[in-house]
Parts: sequence; C-alpha cells; structure tokens
Amino acid sequence: MNPTIYLSVVLIFFTLCMSRLLFKKRFKFQNKNLSVNKFSIVISCRNEAHNLVHLFDSLQKLHYSQSLYEIMFIDDHSTDETFDLLTKFCVKSVNYHAYRLSGISQGKKFALQKGISYAQNDWIVFTDADCIVHCDWLDSIDFMIQKDKLNLISMYIGYSPEERLKSISYLVASFRYFKQLVSAFIYASSTMAGYPFSCTARNLIFKKSVFNTVGGYSEFLNADDNLLNKFSGDDKLLLKKFLGHKQKISYLPYPPIYTKAVNDNSVKNQDLRRYGKFSMSSLLWQIIMLIIGLCLVYIPIEIVFIKQSYPELGLFLFSLVFFSFIGCLVHREKFYLEYIIFSIFFPYYLIYKMIKARFCKWTWKNRRLTI
Repeated sequence: MNPTIYLSVVLIFFTLCMSRLLFKKRFKFQNKNLSVNKFSIVISCRNEAHNLVHLFDSLQKLHYSQSLYEIMFIDDHSTDETFDLLTKFCVKSVNYHAYRLSGISQGKKFALQKGISYAQNDWIVFTDADCIVHCDWLDSIDFMIQKDKLNLISMYIGYSPEERLKSISYLVASFRYFKQLVSAFIYASSTMAGYPFSCTARNLIFKKSVFNTVGGYSEFLNADDNLLNKFSGDDKLLLKKFLGHKQKISYLPYPPIYTKAVNDNSVKNQDLRRYGKFSMSSLLWQIIMLIIGLCLVYIPIEIVFIKQSYPELGLFLFSLVFFSFIGCLVHREKFYLEYIIFSIFFPYYLIYKMIKARFCKWTWKNRRLTI
C-alpha cells in the first residue's frame, strides 16, 4: 500500500475511535444519580509556593460533597514556603492533609506512593500543584464510574491542557496550545482503540487496590541506573504497568484541568521530556511510531518526485484536518483556521523533537537528566 494512503487510513481509524466519545451520553451533572464514589486526591509539591494560591482557590470551588473526598498533599523536600502554605490550607477541613517527606529526595514517584499509602479511599485522583481544577471535576469522574455498571474500568485518563499565554504572539500561543491538543487527541483515540499511548498525571484517576496489585512504583524507586525512570514518567510508566496486567482503561474528555503556562525555556525542557519518553512506550507503540515516522519521511520525497501522488496527498491532508477537527469537538475546544496549517507541519515537528530529545539533556525540578 502507498505509505501516504497507509497513514491516511491510520489517521481515519483513530479519528473514528476517538469519535466514539461523541456518541456517549453527554456529561450532565444535574443527573438524577446521586454522587456515591469516594476519592482521595493526591498532589505532590516541590517548591510550588508561587502556584498554590490558584490551586487552593480552585479546590475550594469543587461542587462535590466534602464528605466524599479527601486531599493528600505531599511536600517533596521543598525549600520555599510550600509546606507552611499547605498546613495553613489544611486547617480548613478535616479531610485536607499535608505531609512532609524527610531524608534524601527519592523523586516524585516516591512522594506519590507515600500519598497513596495514606489515602483512605480506593479511587485515587492525581493532579499537580500548578493546576487549576474544574468545579465539576469530581462530579464528572463519579458520573463515568457510575456508568461502568460492571465495574470493569480501573483507570481513567483525563484531559489537561496548558493555559493560553497572552504575553506572546497570537500564533506562537496558538501553536503551543495546539501541541497540547494533539497530545490529548492521541491519548483519547488510542485509549478508545484499546491501546492507550500515554497519559498525564495532571488528571489521572485509578484504583488504589489495582495500583497495589500491579506493584505501584516500587520497581522504579531504586532505578539509580536509569534516572529517567526514577525521576520522570510517573504517569506513562504507571499506565504501562496497568496495561501489562490487562486492566481496562477509559478516557475522560471533559472537563479540562488547566496547568499554568510556563516560559520559553521551560517549554523546551517540557518538549524534550515529553517527546523523549519514546523508550517508555510499549513495544507495539514503538513499532507503530517508527513505521509512521518512516512514512512521514517518505511523503516529501513522494510530493517532489512522484507527481501523480496528488490524490493520495489530498486524502492525507484531509485525514490530518479531520483528526484535529474531531479532536476539538470531543474535547469541546474551538477549531481555529490556523490549526489546518499546524496539522500539516506538526508531524514533522514531532519527529524533529523526538530525535532531538534522544540526544539532548533536559532539566526537571533542578535535576539535569539525559534521555
């Protein structure tokens, strides 16, 4: 099969998989079903004093009954006012708890595992300290769990884009947001196809009982020979473990959990960290991504040297735009005209970033690591 047609078929297939979310019942939190599930929100914090005000404000606006959830803050060796702010906030409710880790820092996974061990409820909900949670966040999760009548799903992958920056040019800000959207589209379509590619810990829900059954983060906590596994990938590595134990996973397209926008230097490190996690993917996804990458490299050659390929090229461009349009529709995002141009060039941008990430260093929480 012509590589261009092959890629078009793959894109259309994943678009159809993602579109299944459109046919599911729309979230209506005024539904007659009463909230029944109890949640433990676990948040790891490291020098996040400048972000906590916004997080606290959004947490206090949650519509969910406070008797049905608790919040576990884990201070991972902060050197600023983070822990003081956490303890002051936790006075406001008996269901808010702040813990401070002692000794040598062992990475975010250790902090999260500690928080999970303290949790009283089976459903664990992850978010980050630099996020702003939606007031209907827990309601939407509860709604999805109640729809799972057979109790088959043990993990939900949520949607968590970065806020749009207003201090930079419109097109740059739009492209940064589009990158976040594409990641969400891939997570959504691959999850609905039954083979989740990745997820984000900014909005991740799973069962504590299953977490313990699969071994949690235990095998990564002493990964001194692999700093990437020790200090990063708490989301993708956990997803891989759930998949390895044949757990059923679903996707939660709404509401979004926004994370604060960062400066250009931080964006570069984010890209290297995000696109450099190729080795963390399952073997199936590594093979698929390699094949897709080779096909994308071939397409420019086809355009230049094989003139009669224009119909196939038109199909490919249509499938790219169709994928982006349906992705926006699923996540209740506006589809802007510039997304058409972004859709065409983004695959090559992705290949460039993945290659660069393979050979460059990046920093995370002041740690300089090599992929």
